[in-house]
Amino acid sequence: MISLPDDWNMDNQESYAKLVVTFQGGSYLVTTECIIRPYPNPASFGGWVGLTSVHSDLEADDRISEFLLELEHYKLHGLTRIEIVDYRQLYRQNRELLNQIVKKALEKTNG
Repeated sequence: MISLPDDWNMDNQESYAKLVVTFQGGSYLVTTECIIRPYPNPASFGGWVGLTSVHSDLEADDRISEFLLELEHYKLHGLTRIEIVDYRQLYRQNRELLNQIVKKALEKTNG
């Protein structure tokens, strides 16, 4: 973790953190980014980006928890814009709809 001076606060309108969970080829893709403004700042730190592949809902949940824990330090310095975008439920709904469409098509084909 980057050490920021105790008396320094980031620009809470320009700084933000975001995590996105998507599904790709049998696993979940977790992307993260944290942008710290102004930059340059006393720690010479502008933020980070990350990409992780996880293979279960539990691992995705763990990564979300770890991300939020990482941000606690930055929240003390003014970080307020934090967004979690989790597409797992949308993927499940689309998969179920696709399964229903395929089932109906097979029923029509097989008479």
